[in-house]
Amino acid sequence: MKKVVALFVLILLPFTMMGQSVSKQINDIKRNSQYLSAEATLETEADAYEMASELLDKEIGAYIQGNSSLQKSEVISYKNVRQKTEKIQMKRGTMIRVFLYVNTNDLTDAENVPMVENDSSYASAVDEVLKDVENNQDIGLVDTVVIDSDLLNDDEEEEKLIATMSDYPSWQQGVIYTLLGGSSLKQVLYLIDRFKVELKVKRSGVAANCRNPEKCYWIIFDDSQHVIAVLGPGTEERTNFATLEMDSLKNYSGKGALWFTLSN
Repeated sequence: MKKVVALFVLILLPFTMMGQSVSKQINDIKRNSQYLSAEATLETEADAYEMASELLDKEIGAYIQGNSSLQKSEVISYKNVRQKTEKIQMKRGTMIRVFLYVNTNDLTDAENVPMVENDSSYASAVDEVLKDVENNQDIGLVDTVVIDSDLLNDDEEEEKLIATMSDYPSWQQGVIYTLLGGSSLKQVLYLIDRFKVELKVKRSGVAANCRNPEKCYWIIFDDSQHVIAVLGPGTEERTNFATLEMDSLKNYSGKGALWFTLSN
């Protein structure tokens, strides 16, 4: 009888995993240091994939700069990495979310094909900003309270997204959710610079140089410099685009933060 029960559990296991929240799968991968990842949320799958690919290339370049054994090789195979990159795609309200990730163990296999060059400028250009963020973390008054967005199932999340984002033009949704999906502080800083070039983000900075906090969006980071929330403008209450609930900047005392404003 025990053997029958054990066999029944093994049969059901794949179906249980298939039912796991896609959002939770993505979050688990992002929290796993064995993987490099990037994502973008835009109107079309092609645009989201293009931006996510660009971001992943930057992550790979930064990873190589911090890995002495990989630096011994002049280049890493672009084609080889692309072949081993995994993709997860899902709807996010009316937008398309594309998440790409690659196992760091796969970066050691090089082939004589078009290459991803080591990107030292990406790794070094943000050092000064990183120090500013680390030195200006205290943005609130009370202990941190973070709601786990994994508690929402995908259907509930999509319904709330559509309701929450109905007043936002699609290009603003793309900015907010692509920044929310940033897997590192460096990646977010790169995205902000890109959105400035595209005239989508007007201004940005660290907490110490923010003159009008109530008019700004805020990107909140955990101690590992992973994005945990993007808050909308407001005084006491703001929209938390990670949880789709009302939140307050005061709930993130001691956390690293960047602010930005969207273009009109």
